[in-house]
This record gives sequence, C-alpha cells and structure tokens, in this order.
Amino acid sequence: MNRWKSTTTIPSINLNVNQILHKADSIDDTLTYESVKKGIAYVANKEEFLILSASNGYLRMTYEELEEVRKEIAGILEEVDRKRW
Repeated sequence: MNRWKSTTTIPSINLNVNQILHKADSIDDTLTYESVKKGIAYVANKEEFLILSASNGYLRMTYEELEEVRKEIAGILEEVDRKRW
C-alpha cells in the first residue's frame, strides 16, 4: 500500500498513528507503508523515516521480527532512492 501524494514534512508525532498516516497520505513526496505482518506502519520522505506501531506507538519485537522489519525498511529506502525530488 504505497502512496505518494501534497508538501514535504512528515506529520508531527503527537498525532495518533491513523492521523499521521492519513495526513502523510496527503503530502507529495511522502511514502506511507503499512506492514501486513506486525501492525507496523512506516512514513518516509527524503529527509525523515518514521516507524509507528499501530497497537501501542512503540516497537518491541523478537530478533526474527526485527529482521523482517529490516527487510521492509531496506525495500522502502530503495523506493525512496528511486524517486526524483
């Protein structure tokens, strides 16, 4: 569920996860991605990378889960690198 959409800065973290994702979706040059596996969401642009936990706002996971997240992040960063800003 990658979406690019209108401005640049990733929304403030004082919003809840759904508000951050909704607001980020309206920003040009910002990628939002929701992980199917762990309830994790990512927001990325050329300046920042934000990792959100849909359940509790922070991340605690096993090393196996962390490796999965690392692979997802690597894929997102490749996509960010391919974008022309």
